[in-house]
Amino acid sequence: MKILSSSQVRELDSRTISSGLVPGFELMDRAGRGAAAEILDFRRSFHPGAKTVVVLAGKGNNGGDGYVVARELSKAGLSVKVLMTARTEDVKGDAARHLDLVPRKVVCEFREKPSPGDFPPASIVVDALLGTGLAGAPSGKTAEWIIAANSCGRPIVSLDVPSGLDSDSGEAYFPCVRADMTVTFGAPKRGLFFADGLLNTGILRFVDIGIPRRFIEGCESELQTLTSAEADVLIPRHPQNCNKFSRGTVAVIGGSTKYSGAPALAASSALSSGAGFVSLLHPSGCEIRSMDKAIVKIALPSDGGVFCPASINPDIFSVLKKADALCVGPGMTASDSAASLVNLLWMGGKKAVFDADALNIIAAKKLGRRRIPGVMTPHDGEMKRLLRGYGIVSSGDRFADAERLASTTGCVVVLKGTRTLIVAPDGRKFLNMSGTNLLASAGTGDVLAGLVASLCAQGLDLFMAAVLGAYLHGRAAERNGAAPFSADRLLAGLSAKACLPVRQIPEGRTKKFPGRGRIAVDRGGLRAKPPYR
Repeated sequence: MKILSSSQVRELDSRTISSGLVPGFELMDRAGRGAAAEILDFRRSFHPGAKTVVVLAGKGNNGGDGYVVARELSKAGLSVKVLMTARTEDVKGDAARHLDLVPRKVVCEFREKPSPGDFPPASIVVDALLGTGLAGAPSGKTAEWIIAANSCGRPIVSLDVPSGLDSDSGEAYFPCVRADMTVTFGAPKRGLFFADGLLNTGILRFVDIGIPRRFIEGCESELQTLTSAEADVLIPRHPQNCNKFSRGTVAVIGGSTKYSGAPALAASSALSSGAGFVSLLHPSGCEIRSMDKAIVKIALPSDGGVFCPASINPDIFSVLKKADALCVGPGMTASDSAASLVNLLWMGGKKAVFDADALNIIAAKKLGRRRIPGVMTPHDGEMKRLLRGYGIVSSGDRFADAERLASTTGCVVVLKGTRTLIVAPDGRKFLNMSGTNLLASAGTGDVLAGLVASLCAQGLDLFMAAVLGAYLHGRAAERNGAAPFSADRLLAGLSAKACLPVRQIPEGRTKKFPGRGRIAVDRGGLRAKPPYR
């Protein structure tokens, strides 16, 4: 879905209403009901002990969304209190109609100033003060409520946009709500993906309120993101008569004596996310532990536990011949002795994901443009080395740097971080909206690399495999909730949730999936034509 400016979204709302498709009252109702569902999920995962919800409601449409949230959460059995910054008679239009529908058991109270008892223990605060209705820094009563909410120590959920955040630039005025989760409506707003928006939005969720897709597609925007509904369509489904090879074969090439866990995480991720057959090729002396027994381990000749020219032997060619996709680099170490192997895999004709030390070797050797597209998954440090290696002077703009690297190497670039950026060699750009700060943890990048390789092997083209992989990776972290986190727990989230139920398709037929074109079914498995061939 396109990422839009606040003025574009307001125009879409107005056009939807004026076209007679959905009344404004119904749009507000859908926004509030969707937000309430996300808040219940947030409570379940992160704050199961919360019994009370405090809704801070302004007098505009954002406050109207808050009244719907209050009504729905009250129906769900929570104790709800609404603190209003405007008197009842000052609330107009659809917001006033929804205020009338708030159940009597919900206390709706106009307050001039916050007091210490407004945010009781075990409560969640809902910010419905301003949304996109921001003209400069918040002031007066609204500013006081924002400061009080930020200071109370309770989790905050913002509706549409954190109050005080510019929804176009991402600039945070003073004061600005520091949300733990933001639920945005209609279309994702640009400011949620940039600057202070990366710090103030927390977890980002999207609610589709029924604005026609054709209206959104008619808006100008070079940036897109993936929503949960779109991800659901992209997840590979395999017919009943598939086999382990038609489900996709992945070969992970990585590891060293020093780093044996990284390739195990990548291989386990590929298997957990749906690949039918996974091999792990590692140097001899690299002892692989704690890995699914279904993964085939193959030890290659090494130089002191590190890949070397002797690693290129008949065993590796036998595996490469059968593999649909490769994952190269986790735990490899950036040794000169491993460069010949990385060069072989870089110049080969297989779909491949290059991660970790494979990227450092590629940067050091300045390998030429790939014969067929691949995927590179650098974090910021690896990105700097790649830019330096290819002689690309950084502009300081993540988008521009990623575009130039993608164009130079012929690879999809997945620049990891908050709101991970995915750029294709042809210039397409996606920003990922899923994930939490829990992903700033050792091993999570290895899980992402294996996941993307698995999706490539299962038939997605490289760019959409990267887009979907980043989204599922982030959602798996969100599902972990407040529990202690590790890359192994991230794997468990992928195993439990990422692969949706089988959707059977008659063999020999085709089926059209939005965003993927027409998918042919051959050998009992889904296969999509890569767009670069």
